[in-house]
Parts: sequence; C-alpha cells; structure tokens
Amino acid sequence: MNGWIDSWESRCRENGVYNPELPPRFYYECFRHALARMAAYINRNESPTPATSDKLRAGDDELHRLVMSYTPRPAVIVRSEIADEDMRSAISSDDAASNFFYGSLSIGLAPGSNIRRIIYGLPQEFLDKSYEGLDWPDYPPETLKTLTEESESPSNFLRRCATNYILKNLWHNYAHIILHGIGSHNYRNFSGDARHQMDFEADNLATIWHVASYGLPVAANGFGQQSASQEIVKLLRANRCNRMFSLRQRDRDEFYQQDANPVSAHLETEWLFRRRISIYLSGWLTAAGYAAAQLSVYLSGTLQDNRGFERHPSHVIVSVNGYQISTHFTFEAATGEAAGPTGTLPQRDFSREVAMRVEYEYVNHLNEEPVLARYAHQALEGVLRL
Repeated sequence: MNGWIDSWESRCRENGVYNPELPPRFYYECFRHALARMAAYINRNESPTPATSDKLRAGDDELHRLVMSYTPRPAVIVRSEIADEDMRSAISSDDAASNFFYGSLSIGLAPGSNIRRIIYGLPQEFLDKSYEGLDWPDYPPETLKTLTEESESPSNFLRRCATNYILKNLWHNYAHIILHGIGSHNYRNFSGDARHQMDFEADNLATIWHVASYGLPVAANGFGQQSASQEIVKLLRANRCNRMFSLRQRDRDEFYQQDANPVSAHLETEWLFRRRISIYLSGWLTAAGYAAAQLSVYLSGTLQDNRGFERHPSHVIVSVNGYQISTHFTFEAATGEAAGPTGTLPQRDFSREVAMRVEYEYVNHLNEEPVLARYAHQALEGVLRL
C-alpha cells in the first residue's frame, strides 16, 4: 500500500493541494476509521460483536482498533483507479467527475460468522476531490472554538472532521445502494422527481444513522430530561468541512453548459435550494429530539415563462412524516432571493427561520395527534434497526 500512498502524496504536492495539517496518508486513514464506525453500528446487536452499543461513544482511533482487531475483519476498503495511463489521459475531467466518482458498497455475512462485513470500493477520483476539498468547518472562529475538544491539536481536529464527513457520505451511499438499489450501473435510469425523492430520503436517513453511529440518542418524540442537542449540533457542524461537491461541479460545468436547457437549469436551481433546506431541517429536527423517518421540501405554485421562468406563488412546503406544512417563506430561482415575513434573508438565516417554523408546527401537531406520534416513533425505530 505504501507505494501508491507515496505516489499519491507526490501528486498532491505537484498539484498544490497537499495539506500539512492532514497529509494524504493520514487522510486515507480517515476512510478506515469511518468504515470501522459504520461496521460497529451495523453489528452492534450481534453476538458476538466487534463493538457493543456503548463502545460507539469511543473516539475514532479507539473504535477503529477495537473493530479491526476482530476476526473476521468487518470492514474492507478496495481502492480503485483508472490504472492504464493511456486510458487516464483520454478521460476528460468532467467525464471522470461524472462517471468515476462514486464508490461501491456491499454488505454480506463474513465467512463462518454472523458479522455483516462492509466492502467499500474507493475510487481515486473521490479520494482526490474529497482531499482537495477538505477545509475547516464553515463557521466563524468563535464557533469553531466550541467544536474542538480540550487540548485538541488543529491536526487532530481536522482529522476528526474528515472522518465525520466521510462517514456521513458512506451512510448516504448506504441508503442509495442498499435500500434503493441504485448504483453507478443504473443511476441514469432514475432522474427528475425520482432522483429528488431518493436524495431527500438518503440525506435524511444519513443524518439519523450518522448521529446514532456516534452513540448519541435519536428520538422521534423529544428527548425528555436527557437532552443531547448540543452534542448533536457540534457533530453536525463539524461535518461542514469539505468543498468536494463544488469541486466536482466545477469539473462538470462544461458538460452541463452544453446539455442544459433553460427549464432544466431553472428546476436544478430550485432543487438545490430545496435540498439545502431539507438537509438543514433534518439536522435541526434530529438535534431537537424530533428526528423524522420521512422529510421532503417542495415549492408551491405553477412554473411560468414570463421572459424568464418564474413560479407564483413560490412558498416553501415541508412534509415531515407525512404532515404537510406551508411555511409562507418564498424563493425565486431567477434571482436567488429567499424571503421570510420580514424580507430577504441570507441562506443560513433563511434555513434557520424555516426550521423554527417547521419544528413549532410539527411538534404541536405531534402532541395533538397520538396516531402521528405512534407512527413517528415506530417509523424511526425501523430506521435505526437496520
């Protein structure tokens, strides 16, 4: 393994993306740590097991040692790349970003064992983009201070953030590959509303599994006296540490500019906005103790061509466990303006205002309707059981 690691580190230096706070060889270890935590969570109730539920609160290094000392090994990385130099040079950057980016994930019983083994295919393109995009979490310095552990070095903090980010991405892949049956071989068969609905589900389930795999409580009807909100918020804020997907989009822009039509471009802008709101909401509700097995975001109104596409009225509608909430917040894709009752708001402020409104209405309805409360609890139990 050292041969390809040395080669990759040299290439990172040549391309000006080498990060001295987290050199490539240590960044690769973050994938191993993330997979170990995923394997620990999936197998937590087996007997015997690599790690019981109480061990999920352990740090990344400790949990990795515990899981990887188990026989048979519960998690394996298979690294893949375009090995042939002639083939590599013939593949454009947008082709690589579009068709050689996502990894594979398979789960089956290890030989002679009741342990479910994860085999993860890590593409070089994903490794490159995620390393180049790694950065400090996207928060001001005073917030960053609240995310670090006592006496934690910047290098260890960045390593912990990287593992955090990779793990949530793995959970997203788990939802697509294991639950949806979608992979690189067939994802092009599912587009439009089908893709959107699958991503809503994968984003939301990934948040729930992510929090649970760190040993933090996940509840559907409130935390009661044992609130874990601050720990969950810290975990999810530390996850905002990678520009990988914007770098991938950079390499795909030329392809999209050639193929996109005005309607598709407008709908894509709306979709990205809806997805950002949904991801924020998923984290907000989970941190508040009201994690939902189903969460989607829509825009009301009819799309009209009036010298440029517009949607009137463009109210944000949120579905939480089937309960529909019209927020009366608006978004105009043509201008990128998101507004609430008091006027235009920056994206993060807008997301927070929407989340506060949704939590208020959903929790009130949850308390008034015992049928919804039972459904929310039972659906979440099914999600967590895996």
